[in-house]
Amino acid sequence: MASSIMPEGNLPIAGDIEDRVRVMIKDNEAQFTFNDERKRRSISLVGSFNSWNSNATRMRREGRVWKTTKRLSPIRHEFKFIDGNGQWYPEGDNLVLNLGGQTSAIDPA
Repeated sequence: MASSIMPEGNLPIAGDIEDRVRVMIKDNEAQFTFNDERKRRSISLVGSFNSWNSNATRMRREGRVWKTTKRLSPIRHEFKFIDGNGQWYPEGDNLVLNLGGQTSAIDPA
């Protein structure tokens, strides 16, 4: 199920992860947040925008929430999160942030 809104605003993700992952879009920047119930030691944002490099975009912890901001091109980006133990979230399909066109959406790949 796709969630679509105008390019600026909060992009909720449909499905069982909607309470864990949020992306805020403003101008050409996307703020990614990951609500961590397990209290992991580290979380990285990985995706097509950083060649899936787990060291390229480390997130910072604010309480139970991990955050990072990325400047992204207005195209389709796939992404996931990975913890310090190599566990991916979500398991399975990548998430897709589609910044092309008139609306933005986050979907499973």
